[in-house]
Amino acid sequence: MIKHLFKMVWNRKRTNFLITVEIFFSFLVLFTVILFGVYYTDNYRQPLGFSYQNVLNISITRERRPNILPGSALNVTNDVSGASKPQFWRAIWEP
Repeated sequence: MIKHLFKMVWNRKRTNFLITVEIFFSFLVLFTVILFGVYYTDNYRQPLGFSYQNVLNISITRERRPNILPGSALNVTNDVSGASKPQFWRAIWEP
């Protein structure tokens, strides 16, 4: 009986070879996906190396305002509330 099974496998060796190759490449793909998953999971669980609490984020942008002339930066003008402020400070603090 075993001799007969070996004879059947030997006669279908090309089909069995292709199935074996397909299973091998499927194993390689599955192993690669699992390997990357373990790597990135381990990397995610590692400490950052710095503390992200109590950190200030400061950004400085230069905004051009066409209504302020360079020579009139310190002229005192009255705004709507009646308080007088230098135009320089209004340009910085008011939107």
